[in-house]
Amino acid sequence: MKYEVILFDADDTLFDFRSAAKNAFLRTSESFRLPCEEKYFSVFAPINQKYWDLFSLGKIDKPTLLTARFLEYAEKIGVSFDPSGFSKSYGEKLAASSLLIDGARETLASLAEGGIRLYLVTNGISYVQRGRLKAAGIDGFFQGLFISDEIGRPKPDAGFCEAVKKGIAAFSPDRTLVCGDSVLTDVAFGRAIGADTCLFAPRGAAENSGATYVVGKLPDLLSVAFECQEKKAP
Repeated sequence: MKYEVILFDADDTLFDFRSAAKNAFLRTSESFRLPCEEKYFSVFAPINQKYWDLFSLGKIDKPTLLTARFLEYAEKIGVSFDPSGFSKSYGEKLAASSLLIDGARETLASLAEGGIRLYLVTNGISYVQRGRLKAAGIDGFFQGLFISDEIGRPKPDAGFCEAVKKGIAAFSPDRTLVCGDSVLTDVAFGRAIGADTCLFAPRGAAENSGATYVVGKLPDLLSVAFECQEKKAP
């Protein structure tokens, strides 16, 4: 076994974030008497991603993230509503979601049973991430949670990296693997802490992702962790 510790991203790695976000967004839109057809989520989704990317890069703070995405969406479709209230309702619905990526629960169980210590490293809102872990029944697999909202720094900021390294007993980068779906946050985070990275890319990886490994299905991670059969990134 090459790795003693695996650090997992949450959204679009363990959780089916797009499906959960769509459900939460459309239900919140309905409660606010706003357009709630699926095409409106397709307008919001890239706006939401843009603000999370800006947050990850340290270019905006959490309060700006929470409201600016909805302000821009409102302007885009020509409506007006309370962005703070919408954000709160959206977050509460998202926190209750338990939608997982196929194979997530089984993969976590196999890794934990194999003696690998698992941790969550995520950019997210504390009550949302903790609520989803509990709702999905996978919180017990993790020995620790590193959530940007609690640390006060986004992944892969240096402050976030230091918090992770200090928060894991006997941390050894050579024995640690980071698994996530984002080159911008997860691969960059792995590099920053000196660990190998596994890019979860169910639709295929972009060239030059920089990841140590690439997997298209979460159960494929087991061969990386236990058999060290490298599947190099393009």
